[in-house]
Amino acid sequence: MPTREALVVGAFHWVPSWRADPRECEHRPHRQALDDGEPPVSFFVAGGTVPPGSPSYVERAADRELFDALVAGEFCYVLNSRQMGKSSLAVRTIGRLQELGVRTAFIDLTRLGGATLTPEQWYSGLLVETGRVLGLKSEAAAHLRETRDLGAAQRYLAFLQEVVLERLEGSVVVMIDEIDAVRSLPFSTDELFAGIRQLHNGRASDPALGRLTLCLLGAALPSDLIRDPRTTPFNVGRRVELRDFSPEESAPFAAALGSDGQRRLLEVLRWTGGHPFLTQTVCAELCESPSLSPEALVRSRYLDARARETDPNLADVGRRLVGEGDPSVKESERSDTLSLYERMLRGKPVADDESSPSAARIKMSGVARVENGLLQPRNRIYAQAFDAKWVRDNMPGQELLRQKRAFWKGALRVGAVASIVVAAIGTLAVLATQNAHRAKVAEERTALSLYESRIVNAGTEAFQGRLPRVEDLLLATSNSPHRNIEWSLINGQTKVGVRHVPLDAAPDWPKFSTDGSRLWLSANGEIRVLDTRTWQEISRFRPPLSPYNFAVSPSGKTVVIAATSGELLVWNTDLRRVDRVLKGLKGQRGEVGGNAAYLDLRFSPDGKYFAAGSGYALRRDQLDVYRVADWKQVSARVVSDPIHDLAFSPDGKYLAISYFPYEAVRGGPTDIITTKDWKVSRRLKSQRGGIMGTEWMPDSKGLITASVDGTIAVSDPETGKMRYRLTDQTRVSWSVIEMHAQTGRVFQLADPQRRGAQQSFTAMAMTDDGRLVAQSIDGRSTVYDLKRRQILRDDRIFGQAVFDTDAQPNGRLVVTACSDPAELIVQDLEAPTTMQELR
Repeated sequence: MPTREALVVGAFHWVPSWRADPRECEHRPHRQALDDGEPPVSFFVAGGTVPPGSPSYVERAADRELFDALVAGEFCYVLNSRQMGKSSLAVRTIGRLQELGVRTAFIDLTRLGGATLTPEQWYSGLLVETGRVLGLKSEAAAHLRETRDLGAAQRYLAFLQEVVLERLEGSVVVMIDEIDAVRSLPFSTDELFAGIRQLHNGRASDPALGRLTLCLLGAALPSDLIRDPRTTPFNVGRRVELRDFSPEESAPFAAALGSDGQRRLLEVLRWTGGHPFLTQTVCAELCESPSLSPEALVRSRYLDARARETDPNLADVGRRLVGEGDPSVKESERSDTLSLYERMLRGKPVADDESSPSAARIKMSGVARVENGLLQPRNRIYAQAFDAKWVRDNMPGQELLRQKRAFWKGALRVGAVASIVVAAIGTLAVLATQNAHRAKVAEERTALSLYESRIVNAGTEAFQGRLPRVEDLLLATSNSPHRNIEWSLINGQTKVGVRHVPLDAAPDWPKFSTDGSRLWLSANGEIRVLDTRTWQEISRFRPPLSPYNFAVSPSGKTVVIAATSGELLVWNTDLRRVDRVLKGLKGQRGEVGGNAAYLDLRFSPDGKYFAAGSGYALRRDQLDVYRVADWKQVSARVVSDPIHDLAFSPDGKYLAISYFPYEAVRGGPTDIITTKDWKVSRRLKSQRGGIMGTEWMPDSKGLITASVDGTIAVSDPETGKMRYRLTDQTRVSWSVIEMHAQTGRVFQLADPQRRGAQQSFTAMAMTDDGRLVAQSIDGRSTVYDLKRRQILRDDRIFGQAVFDTDAQPNGRLVVTACSDPAELIVQDLEAPTTMQELR
């Protein structure tokens, strides 16, 4: 059964392998549509996991090395800097292993939560997630109950050894991704990695352990995994190196870059050095802007004065290089790192010594590559973006240090000369006083520079949705004597109209009651009800079968629960019992392992009908419709693609079905079914990448669909034609803070037009008064007035991707479920934004 996240990103993970001629995949506007009327396939993938079948996927030596090693049962680790293709490599390898019949589990540690968790909660989440992916969810729950006396890490390792290996036959490969996420936990995870080493070493005495293979992936070094100096370092397994694209490996890209593609590709590689993310991104943008030369594009996107703050890749590299956000990195270590990096820029030899914190940080930031045992600048983009001037600007307190050294040198010279020429003492004392004054001025300038740097970073972090980091920066500058209106603007803009409701478990499927006074949600295998005035819990119940999704009838007296085992449970809220069990998908297997599941459930507005749509059920997905009065099935429609979203029109005449296709790049259509005969009356044109949300206009005269490519379309249900659409290119970004270019002190607010890659919508909700709230995968929340075709608000309020949202019927509140940390984010759409208040 796929996770919600898999539908947003990982739906691409499991598509069948295919190849396309790059000449038919040029990523350009106004391309000729394919023969079947569907949008053309994009050749390049700029960001995110590259689909296994993507024509631009580059098979490197690491692909073959990792696959061969895992087949042979070798423990492996792929530890590289970010955006080198680790997740894409893992997904492709998993697909190849599954073809051999190997049971696989892919665990993303960022899904488990972070700073607010206890060791018990974190390890329990890891255990349950591993069990769920391997189809052993009930066994995982039982194991947790039976091993309460064991330590948290020991319980997880025992699950792998005593449950996974006993219940599953053949080889089992567990891939653990984003292992660097453990560094943000408030406790040590040394026991986990020491236990993994124990599982590896235990093969010598327990042959059964030979069937279990683990692979670690992340932006970390082996020395980062076990930090306690009293514990033996992590030293087992094969290290698989991911390297930049070579000219030979990237040669297929040339055909997608046009008639002069070979020359353009070589020029791209001269700038990117074959860096996977940069190469794919630059090539994709060249396809969109064929008139631009690679150099012009690189200079405008990556070497602009603000690029280091506005480009996510450059911003991430810069933060990692200086250790920003890592409390363990002191200013002295930052100074050492930047000094060593500047030495590398000057062409001086810098050894690839992972025992050196400075050299290791340079390497893992991604700004350098290893050549003949030495660190070398990774590519021209990084070398020019992070040049010697950038090093000087980011060197902590170096100017003040030099001034103080100069002062003491002067003072010493005064003493030496005074012993010889007493008459010169007065003159030298004046010089010393001047030096002291200069040092004080330098100190004040350093403090001002540090404040301005932090406040600019706070604006950038807020623009990118990393609110916890914004709060840290605001706290660090709260007592600065240089604090001014810019501090208050950022602080206010991140707080207005937003409330965080913490929960003890990750929530999902939030649903307002008809009158808006209650909110239903699923968390930790339970259905919970909250009072929307106080946000206090009113009640909760645990169904006899683990819930995957649920729907509440308009009256609130019936809840239908889609169990992870495939059945539909009809729950009576008054009697607090199951009145009926519908077979549903019981017995059907999922496309990616486990049981098939209903991805969306809906009651009709009058409560007379109930619809359930399945997804990823071994390519036999279906729509089931029941009459609520007697729960008789009135329609059972088999469909070719996974159903992602269902929506009854407010007048009850139509049911809209949107699909997220297996080959997501070809786009997903939307069917409109009439509730009189439950037959398809119209099929709307496919939107590229699949539909992530479907809603109706309040008057039932318009159907709204939001797609992965960032497009919101409004269509006529009678004719099936698109009336109009809004794309992410029309959206105005959230305000950012900038320093005045001349004085370096004055701040200004800017509302730049968004450029670059479009954002993907993951959830949306329609209010009764016609406002559409769309949440995107980058944590942005946009409110549209579809009648006037205007954007009412556009805020980046989430520090994480969001996967479900619902609007209060009266249109005042919007609630979004988030998992890291586990909370509900409540938006008050009536609260004015800071910009509105300023105007």
